[in-house]
Amino acid sequence: MRLHTSVICLAADGLEADDLVAGFVQEYAGPENEIIAISTDKDYIQILGHENVKLIDPATGNERTLEEWGGSADLFMFEKCIRGDAGDNVQSAYPRVRKTRIMKAWEEPLERVNMMEETWTNQDGKTMLVKEVFKENELLMDLAKQPQEWRDIMDKTIKENMENPGKFSLFQFMKFLGKFEMNKVADNVNTFAAMLSR
Repeated sequence: MRLHTSVICLAADGLEADDLVAGFVQEYAGPENEIIAISTDKDYIQILGHENVKLIDPATGNERTLEEWGGSADLFMFEKCIRGDAGDNVQSAYPRVRKTRIMKAWEEPLERVNMMEETWTNQDGKTMLVKEVFKENELLMDLAKQPQEWRDIMDKTIKENMENPGKFSLFQFMKFLGKFEMNKVADNVNTFAAMLSR
């Protein structure tokens, strides 16, 4: 894609796709740019806090929203950092806490401080402080809180690729399709050519 089309492909050693998607949204979201992200990953809900961004679940074709969190991407991340994510091997900052307690902590600063100072014991018998695990979870899951060295790589990668998109070569693209036996795409290359040569 990068060599034979003008589609902007973002990739950098040490970064995951969600880092670059979030970096792109943070840089380009606004009234002049509509950004549509397509992903089954619920973690991307946090990018909906940016103006003019939509998230589509390709499995259902439905648009994901922040409705469950009252339109607040910050509340979504707060709950996510409290709950953790077993699928990504991120432990809960406060296991078995009720949603009502999370909402109360979100709405009342004193309750939030009290919650963060609570402790619990993990399966190894170690005492865990909610605020310490919460901060760790923010680093692991909040796409606006990457370490500065990562942000520098993200910014450089996005800038370089936006300023230097590739050029579409029908000949090279057809060679690529033949090499990887992508016959259906080759048979309908005119359908894809317009998209790949912008």
